[in-house]
Amino acid sequence: GDLLVEDVGEFVTTVNGQKVFVSYARLAISDWIVLSLIPLDTLSAKTAVILNNTLTILFISFLVVAVFAWFFNRDVVLPIRQITHRFQQLQSGSPESAMRMAPHGNDEIGELVQWFNAFIDTLSARREAEFQIEASLREKEALLQEIHHRVKNNLQVISSLLYLQAGRTQDPEITAVFQDSQNRIQSMSLIHEKLYRSKDFSRVNLGEYVRNLITYLVRSYRTDMGVV
Repeated sequence: GDLLVEDVGEFVTTVNGQKVFVSYARLAISDWIVLSLIPLDTLSAKTAVILNNTLTILFISFLVVAVFAWFFNRDVVLPIRQITHRFQQLQSGSPESAMRMAPHGNDEIGELVQWFNAFIDTLSARREAEFQIEASLREKEALLQEIHHRVKNNLQVISSLLYLQAGRTQDPEITAVFQDSQNRIQSMSLIHEKLYRSKDFSRVNLGEYVRNLITYLVRSYRTDMGVV
């Protein structure tokens, strides 16, 4: 009775050797007291069940988050890192950058991987085309160099034959004809040489060509008495 001094209250006491949780309320009309007795073992058991259920739910939640994080890392983060690494290899010129990536799913990341593979295929085809063009240019340069030497040699042979023929005659008119032919051959040889040495075959340095041609003509017409 000493514990029921208030109109409403709760306390822990021992009943028949067992600890119980007591809650009470005093009725205002009849002055009766309504008691509720709950053994502490029952409360502890329910609390343990709630704690176990809570821990189980937390464990399952952490497990779900870990699995989701693993799938997200595998399907999203890792492919993006691989693509970024491949582009860095492309900038550094690494041969591994030309390798295709493994096919992925049909989501946005899969489309990104497919786009990267298509980019690698296009880049490889472009490099192959550039290699073939460079090889073709080297062949054409070698052919052009061979043609140049052949033309140059042929013109030199013709000029030498004309010189020899001019030395076999005493007729000034025939000698002049041979000399004029030699001058024409030399003018063509100069143009051919300028074109071969020039980086632009569509243009010739006219001033330099004229100076060289005049120098040749002066030397060819030089005699013991001076320049004719």
